[in-house]
Amino acid sequence: MAGHRSILAATLAALCLGGCATVVPASWKAVPDGEDMADAYPGFASHAGIEGWASLVCMSGVDGRLSDCRVEQVAPTGLGFDAAALKLTDRFESSPRTRNGVPTASEVAFRVNFALPPVDTVQSWEGAEPSPEALALAREIAPRLTPGLRQGPRAISLDGLDADRVEAVQAMIDGIEREVRPEAVEAIATAWARTTSPEVLRGMAQGQRPARPSLSDEQLERAGDKAKALSLRVNERLNAVYCAAYDCSDAL
Repeated sequence: MAGHRSILAATLAALCLGGCATVVPASWKAVPDGEDMADAYPGFASHAGIEGWASLVCMSGVDGRLSDCRVEQVAPTGLGFDAAALKLTDRFESSPRTRNGVPTASEVAFRVNFALPPVDTVQSWEGAEPSPEALALAREIAPRLTPGLRQGPRAISLDGLDADRVEAVQAMIDGIEREVRPEAVEAIATAWARTTSPEVLRGMAQGQRPARPSLSDEQLERAGDKAKALSLRVNERLNAVYCAAYDCSDAL
């Protein structure tokens, strides 16, 4: 054993004859913040409640900036987490690796995790429920005020999906819309009836544009509690339908 140690010591000494280098690996000075991550999150995966990750390999220059990045692994596939991770590389900045105190370029490998925030709770309506007259009027106009799942400000995005999945996913969304359309119309009618007088609702039925209800943002959000709850269920349904057809596992 002593002989083995002597041989090891001699070998190390020989390797250091030209001078041993002190190498300090690169470390992060800056990484993407929450807003950056939210902006980069693939749209469809966000709607469907799917999380993922991508591992990258980049060159870290002496200025700490990344270049020549490539994706080594991604999970789940087909949802755009690989492209999203690459878009974030300009938000990373490293303290470059040093050799004997001198900054040097080096290859760095790291993983970008995409995680969704907790689902918002639905705040229930606390005001008076609408009169039968207001609700009947609101039900007349609600069908044209209820956007489909692929239209409007809350439309389900297809961003990030592989091209060969788009048609199939559009069919999934259309199927879910057929399932929930009656409930969606009723939810919209309830929200309008809670916040709008029968007089204004009659004008809306004749094509008049209503003024904004004199309620706070919180009251308006609570008035739409049924629509919000339905939206969350739609996302859960989308997750179930999509993940029955494609692998949603985030582990390789």
